[in-house]
Amino acid sequence: MKLLLSLILVGSLSFGAELLGQDLSAGRVAIIGFTGGINEDVLNGLDPRKIDDVPYTSEEKDLQGRVDKRLTKLFLDGAYELLQKQLEEKGIQLEPLTVSDKVATLNESGYPNPLIPKSVIKKKNDDYADYFLNINIVCSKPILGGLSGFKPVARMRIVLFDGSGQKIKTINEEVKGANSVRSTDFDEEWTRPVERFNRMDWYSVSLLEERLRPIVDAVVAQSVDQL
Repeated sequence: MKLLLSLILVGSLSFGAELLGQDLSAGRVAIIGFTGGINEDVLNGLDPRKIDDVPYTSEEKDLQGRVDKRLTKLFLDGAYELLQKQLEEKGIQLEPLTVSDKVATLNESGYPNPLIPKSVIKKKNDDYADYFLNINIVCSKPILGGLSGFKPVARMRIVLFDGSGQKIKTINEEVKGANSVRSTDFDEEWTRPVERFNRMDWYSVSLLEERLRPIVDAVVAQSVDQL
């Protein structure tokens, strides 16, 4: 009986180690979901105006909508580039997004966004990849933080599936910014008086994405290290 229990225990430990220690470099790895962006609380924390506030005109609302979409794409493009770099350092090559497009519909930013990844994978079986990654990455404003600025937080969640849709593991990582972000940080040197962050101004929002990139890079590195 002791021998039988020992064999069962060893077998269970071996299976668990295999499950948690998948060698992704030996298989095809595709993205089943890649979503995220800079949360509204960050934008509102720097520019507290609301889209429904007066004196917003229909043209201004349209402009802000287009700027927000461009910002989301800029953010996701940068995060995806960082992801590819970190995975390559571990010997993991991502399948091109054309493969993702065969498994899940790409959104307007050019990345897959399935509602139920497991069902999508099971339907496609393992025709396109041996492993699938469903990833969400966002930058948000902490609860504490006021007029003097706030330290942004980057969060990343990776859910790893095998080719049959079986969830292997979930990774959640968080990185807090070392420096505060303030509305006056986005002033152009030649302007007088000092300008503040304007979420309808492309210079402001693109500079914000650049300011957030170090914590995005850090959270991507931490997350990939757990794969």
